[in-house]
Amino acid sequence: MDALPAGITIPINPVERRDINIANAKGWSWRQWHRSRKSGLVTAPETANRIVTFEWMRARSRMKIFASGDFNGDGVEDLFLCVSEWPGHAHASCSEALLVTRHKEEAVMRILSWPQANKTAFHYK
Repeated sequence: MDALPAGITIPINPVERRDINIANAKGWSWRQWHRSRKSGLVTAPETANRIVTFEWMRARSRMKIFASGDFNGDGVEDLFLCVSEWPGHAHASCSEALLVTRHKEEAVMRILSWPQANKTAFHYK
């Protein structure tokens, strides 16, 4: 989880989106982002079907790994994720599908924009 980028966080308003983008540009992990918001991780039980629900102090996140593979053709395995968040009181749940990759084993991953993805890897028909 420390390898996941701050940018996978789903914002609840434009100011939070700006703060997430700044944290992402600094190379912060998802966990660092939550800690900066005074929302540490409480639990993260994993299920057998590649789904994890993260219970943060101030939110709940769910992540499903849809697929893994080299989606952008750089020789490094990428992840195709669905991230859902329920940020807390009076906010609805939101979901996003993302492609993430990294260049070094110990580095925080980065989000690939959809046009960077190698479309042949998806086998469109």
